[in-house]
Amino acid sequence: MKKRGFVILAILLLLEILWAGWYLLRPRAMPRVSAPPEKEQAETVFLSLSPPESEFFAGQEAEISIALSAGPKKVIGSDAVLAFDESKLEVTDIIPGDIFSIYPLKEVRDGKIFISGVLEPGETFSGYGILAKLKLRGLATGAARLNFDFIPEHTDDSNVAQEGGKKDLLEKVVNGLYTFK
Repeated sequence: MKKRGFVILAILLLLEILWAGWYLLRPRAMPRVSAPPEKEQAETVFLSLSPPESEFFAGQEAEISIALSAGPKKVIGSDAVLAFDESKLEVTDIIPGDIFSIYPLKEVRDGKIFISGVLEPGETFSGYGILAKLKLRGLATGAARLNFDFIPEHTDDSNVAQEGGKKDLLEKVVNGLYTFK
């Protein structure tokens, strides 16, 4: 009888150890990855944050992509200006994306992120790609917004430049909401 009790106790202890190992080693905050834009949006030129919403632990570094969907339009450059609350978020790095060959501006100041990307003369971009990646750290628990500064047809905020013209092609933006626990 004592032997059976010892075996049951040993099995329970082993299960507890396995559960504790799984719990401590599991991924803590896996962001949802947004899929590329749907076909019906292919004609719309927009900038979006990917993922647009996610949860992370305060103090944890998170990577957020700034995606550009240009559809069939021939793009030569883009600017992204994003506002955030400096008491809630810290930008630790800005990493150039895969669209542009030149990034003349990658800067953070006064609660704003400024990123500019352009192509070499004669080159154009169409389709979907990553303008840049942001590494962020939550400074406190709670929700933190990351919002594009955007007014349609203005070129002094977030915008997308077309080949051979001065018109802003950017039609919409998808902002981000990140919760830090």
